[in-house]
Amino acid sequence: FSRILCYNISKYCKNKGDYVEMKKGWSILLMPLLLCGCAAIPSEEQLEAELQQKTEDSLSEIQAKDAEYAAYQKQAESHVLDENGYYHQSEMDIPERDPNMIRVTFAKNAQLDVLYYYDEAHEKPILPDEPCYIAQGDSIYAAEPEHVAAGDPNYAFDGFLLYSYDESGSRRAIEPESDSDQLTIRLPAERTVHDISVVPTGAYKRRTLKLEAWCLDADGRKNPADGTWSQNGEKIRDKTFEIVAPESYRFSYEYESDKYYVKECSGGDASQNGDKVTFQNVTVQQETLSVLLKPFLTATIKSADQKGIQEVRIHERNQPADSKGDYQIMKVKPGDKIMIRTTPEYKIKCDELKAKQLTYNKINNGYDFLCTVPDQGEALQFQAVPWGKKEIALDIDAHIIDKLPIIRNLTDKAEDNLLSLKSGTEIYSYKDLKTKKQIEVNEAQGLSLVVNPDISSQSNLAYEVSVNGRNPVYIYKDNQEAPELSFSETEKLAITVKKGFVFSYKNLDNGKLDVTYQIAGSRAVLKENQFLPENTEIAVTVNNANQYTVTGGAVEAGRNFGTITVTDKTNISDFAVQYRAEE
Repeated sequence: FSRILCYNISKYCKNKGDYVEMKKGWSILLMPLLLCGCAAIPSEEQLEAELQQKTEDSLSEIQAKDAEYAAYQKQAESHVLDENGYYHQSEMDIPERDPNMIRVTFAKNAQLDVLYYYDEAHEKPILPDEPCYIAQGDSIYAAEPEHVAAGDPNYAFDGFLLYSYDESGSRRAIEPESDSDQLTIRLPAERTVHDISVVPTGAYKRRTLKLEAWCLDADGRKNPADGTWSQNGEKIRDKTFEIVAPESYRFSYEYESDKYYVKECSGGDASQNGDKVTFQNVTVQQETLSVLLKPFLTATIKSADQKGIQEVRIHERNQPADSKGDYQIMKVKPGDKIMIRTTPEYKIKCDELKAKQLTYNKINNGYDFLCTVPDQGEALQFQAVPWGKKEIALDIDAHIIDKLPIIRNLTDKAEDNLLSLKSGTEIYSYKDLKTKKQIEVNEAQGLSLVVNPDISSQSNLAYEVSVNGRNPVYIYKDNQEAPELSFSETEKLAITVKKGFVFSYKNLDNGKLDVTYQIAGSRAVLKENQFLPENTEIAVTVNNANQYTVTGGAVEAGRNFGTITVTDKTNISDFAVQYRAEE
């Protein structure tokens, strides 16, 4: 019985066409309904007639509710579809084209983002997905192209190309009509053009790279240097090279490394190896590659008739002496470190160097003279010479105690040692100095001033030390380090003791206040470590009193100006101003 049902349903559905074929599953769903409530088994003819009726009724109901099927039937009845259910090509709904209009499409540029408009005011945009038809001879207007998010900044917009297409799809380039505005695209007026593609174009930046090499002479003048430039191993003759973004390039410059050293390089990522300077990753961002050379210096170290010099080193490497005990160092450049070790009786002098450029250290069996080669001159001449001695004139106040009764209570021994001059193991006490007009000093031993803290600890007393009549230095209880005296510069030494106070900003705490200290009646602002004799009046001004409330100290509460008179009891804390922040 089931075989009969399936056979008849399948047979009926096949007679209803392809669309019904797709719907035959519905008839199968009806089978349980047909089988329910059967009291007796009907004959085959009755079953087939009943099944056909019920199937037609059910399919009719489904088809009536199916909009797609209704449309399908309508198209089939109007013969839009062929016998296989497909559209007739000739019957497709294609809009009729206006022969005076050009269909325009827009190509994309991977580096640029371009917006197009129908009008010059950029108020009517051309949407990317909408069809665009423009009258022949009319124009399209573009906004200034911008780089896409991941675009290369070395890529620059340079215009538009136009291409027309015929019915076969063949493309030909159209020369754009000249227009002063690069962003206005004027379409051709010829009637034979109906389809056009607009292509935004650009180009990577190009640059003519300059290649320079110079040599500095002794007078600091630049002269063209001999050498060879190359790019990836190929020599460059005309000292220029055209580079294009986004490529990066590698250049090198070869020179005579036995005669010259590289003073500086500019224009790229430069490195040096042997006789070659290499510039890596050169791009259009660089305008010039430059190398500056300078001839090596020579250093000559002469002994004193084969005496005085124990050894010579440069960069910690020992240098050999010639048969005369002299040294010749070639290929010396600024920054090189030279060490010359002498015997105890000799020193090194060099007229090309300043005193501070040639220093020395005492060692067990002599001296180590040290020099960092400066960037000056062409040669250094070092000479071993015996240490010298010299007479230094003295002007030491012999009546310190008489002028300053406050220290009369010091013992005789303390008085003798109020101050002393020390040169090596030789020490001259105050007792010796106040009766001498000059002393002999050994250069090798140096010269230093030593003060007795007993006097500087007294209230507001300071040593006044003057070398060669220059501005004095004051040694005070808060600054007891005596100065080292230069042997070569010291010709005359004057020392006395003064009553007063040495002013120091670094020991003064005014918090956030801006305070100015001046000698009263003068605009001169106090300097660091300035000596203020007793009875000197100092004007104190608070410059930002409008932001804070002065509560006392060197300035009375509520004011922004005050004065201090220096006495034998004055302390740096007396100069401080107290305050509180405004609420």
